[in-house]
Amino acid sequence: MPKRKATEISTSSSTTSLEPFAASSTASRSTGVTHSRIPKPVQIIEPTNKLSTSSFSARHLTDSLLTYNPTPRATPTSTEPQAPPEEEFEITLKYAEHLHYFELKACFHLIELTSRDAYEESAWGWKPVNKIKEMRDKDMRYLLVRQKENPTAVESSTRENGLAHGAEIEKDGEGQGEQAPEQDAEQEDTGPGREERNPPAGDPSILGFLSFMLTYEDGFEVIYIYEIHLLPVLRSLGLGRHLLNVVEHVGKSVGVQKSMLTCFRSNKEAWRWYEKRGYEEDENSPAEKRFRNGKVKRVDYLILSKRLNSTNSSWTDND
Repeated sequence: MPKRKATEISTSSSTTSLEPFAASSTASRSTGVTHSRIPKPVQIIEPTNKLSTSSFSARHLTDSLLTYNPTPRATPTSTEPQAPPEEEFEITLKYAEHLHYFELKACFHLIELTSRDAYEESAWGWKPVNKIKEMRDKDMRYLLVRQKENPTAVESSTRENGLAHGAEIEKDGEGQGEQAPEQDAEQEDTGPGREERNPPAGDPSILGFLSFMLTYEDGFEVIYIYEIHLLPVLRSLGLGRHLLNVVEHVGKSVGVQKSMLTCFRSNKEAWRWYEKRGYEEDENSPAEKRFRNGKVKRVDYLILSKRLNSTNSSWTDND
């Protein structure tokens, strides 16, 4: 999900709240008057966002984090088909600007598959063009999930669809030899039975993903989780928990203070899932509105957050 709407966001990329930093007192030698001095905080968001993919991975990720061996539950709580336990998955870090056309398209269709109904029932509505523009933000980072034993190379997908090898989505929104995802979204069939007429498309090797951004929220440096989506067949394998742990590890390694995300109130299953992993409703989550006539209006989403210790502590998949 996206962050709050622009009118409800209190975000600054140039100033940082003084609250997280302790003040110190110094005395002037000439006057003997005590002055309060606020240490200048070390900026970490902008320098980190300027790192190349390889530099970011070297500093904040490890090979063990980018491989996952599933451990399915003995008694799955879901009736969804379960993936074989012998499968192993690999996770690839990619910046939005480096996503191939079909990788972006696959991620978009995963969002549509798992969350379109919730969007349509909310005040936001389902707006594919806006969603894709958000997904392509220059500071957005992706953790792409593929099966390790049989990684389908992106170049094979692009060749089959007439896209030149190595071609990426152009900044103006047009892929070489293909219309941009925004155009796909505008032309998409949205009538009854759309699932049958509009099967998932894009890079077939992508089985799930998590997208995040290192940014500011209410003056705090945070890692904001925008999306986390998996094919139904991958649920109950612990892969979602692993992706969440990976992004929290990144946040601790970078040194941010919080991990944050937006959750639909209607998605109570996801809400409970995040709470089990230490997330609580953030103090800046929008509150219900009470009118003079006694009516109460509740927004259909909430902001969840988890404090990070901002240190490189030991990490395990069971955290």
